Amino acid sequence: MEKKQKIILISALCVLAIIVLLIILSLLKKSPKNIDTVQNNNVTQKEIIAKPITQIQNERNEIINTARGFVEIYGTYTNTNDYQNMKDLYPFMTDKLIKKYDTIISSYIRSDNFYSKTTQVLSVNLPSYKNDDKTANAVVSVVEKVIDSTYKENISKKTYNVSLKKDEEKWKVEEIK
Repeated sequence: MEKKQKIILISALCVLAIIVLLIILSLLKKSPKNIDTVQNNNVTQKEIIAKPITQIQNERNEIINTARGFVEIYGTYTNTNDYQNMKDLYPFMTDKLIKKYDTIISSYIRSDNFYSKTTQVLSVNLPSYKNDDKTANAVVSVVEKVIDSTYKENISKKTYNVSLKKDEEKWKVEEIK
């Protein structure tokens, strides 16, 4: 290797090392999520309490997966299933939403005209979720295919707004619009 090539290689490695060092320093300087003051031998110290990144990501994934699964089951049914899709979702609903659907289901009268709707989720966004929140709002974009009594298909896009609430360490749907 020529002397010029060695100098270029060493310079590139030095620049790379500096960039990595700067990235590490910038990550260390970020402010912690929660800070509690601790008294220790008459000296006040700040103790950093923050969720690990994987725990935060798992929380977001749980919210997204709950909203996604809920909307797909909620929006997929026929007039002959007697709201079975909603009954299957009860474990993922807050008590408030269960009461609402109990009322709707109890007053349901089955139609003889065939009707079917299939929902497929395209995307889920969490516009306002913060790591320590006990509530979240998800915006779920879907494609819906409706088949009416004449067996005519109608395909359309729709957006659902799903309000979720953390209930006993599990995310549940409180409202869907």
